Amino acid sequence: MKLILILLMLFNCIDSPDKYYPVIDANTRIALAFGVKDQSCNYSHPIKSILPGKAEKRQVNVCVQAIMIKTCDEWRVVDPTPAICRTIRFQFKLKR
Repeated sequence: MKLILILLMLFNCIDSPDKYYPVIDANTRIALAFGVKDQSCNYSHPIKSILPGKAEKRQVNVCVQAIMIKTCDEWRVVDPTPAICRTIRFQFKLKR
């Protein structure tokens, strides 16, 4: 029984490549969400930062949803980036 629990814990700690968007895809999804929201609210924001590595799909999707549910009044501020978007975990590997 203990062995099964240990194995389950190990499998949950392994990062599956299917859990991550490549860096370009993650940034594109967030930039598109910003663009759509800017256009629907008739407001424009420069994108000031990007994710420097691949990002968890779940977190990117939650960020996009958080952008889309903001009202236009909430969106018409200097930096409307939802807090959840600021906490996206990312990874990058250095090639040797």
